[in-house]
Amino acid sequence: MSHSPYSRLIAQFCGLTLFEQPETLLKGQAFQVEGIDFSLIHSEQINPARMTICCDLGELGQTQAPDLCQKLLKMNLSLHTTEKPIFALSPDTGHLVRLQAETVAELTPGSLLQKLKVLAHEARQWRIDPLLLSQERRAPPPSKGASSFASLMVRNR
Repeated sequence: MSHSPYSRLIAQFCGLTLFEQPETLLKGQAFQVEGIDFSLIHSEQINPARMTICCDLGELGQTQAPDLCQKLLKMNLSLHTTEKPIFALSPDTGHLVRLQAETVAELTPGSLLQKLKVLAHEARQWRIDPLLLSQERRAPPPSKGASSFASLMVRNR
């Protein structure tokens, strides 16, 4: 395993969560946090200081698809900076995904875990009511330790 700040973060994150396969996360393979699919995207060649969290929000319902797409495109325009999330359709699954850029040096294993848990909570909320995307949602309370994080699993594609 490389000794880059990103690979160290992932190794420490896996230690915190008791996940035994850091190489799968380093390769960008999908994994689950609290039942929600995620992947972590990073390139030492493109920008070693940044990473992207990719959160699978789920299927875009056919009946609401036009309204949702219009709302998402407007949100992408209003949120467009390197610090804000963007929404896209995954070419692999057809699901709506939220992409959130992060600075590797600003993350700790615990803060990465908390971000993933908040995003998992928001994904579950979106699946209940997709039109709530731009409204404020309450994040789940912070949890303590890895014991509540036993659901980190790799999903083979």
